[in-house]
Amino acid sequence: MQPILSIATWVSLPIDVRLKLRALFNIPRSHHVEVVDDKVRSDGTTPTDFMALTIEKMQKYLGSESTDFHKLFNEVVDKVTQEIKPVSVAMNPEPQAPTVQAVEITKPRRKYTRHAKNTQG
Repeated sequence: MQPILSIATWVSLPIDVRLKLRALFNIPRSHHVEVVDDKVRSDGTTPTDFMALTIEKMQKYLGSESTDFHKLFNEVVDKVTQEIKPVSVAMNPEPQAPTVQAVEITKPRRKYTRHAKNTQG
């Protein structure tokens, strides 16, 4: 049986989504990470490993009756992304615009003292 999911499609997903999918569907990693010209070609997942990602498991996770692998996979990725999103935002909140508040600065008045000594004598 030919795997439906390609390694390029898998690697194009954000790493947090891949990790969540790997945990949800027990997708093994049976190879080593492959990086070429600073681009990840494989995270160690092989086409054989993708056999763990079945239509039945995705249907159960989504509560769907669809039998289209690609449609189910896209829905699973969307759902996982939405589940992860609040965690990511909480860890990396968007920077807020700085608030400017006017503050009046008052200098205390110095008491006048005469510093010059009378040198005449």
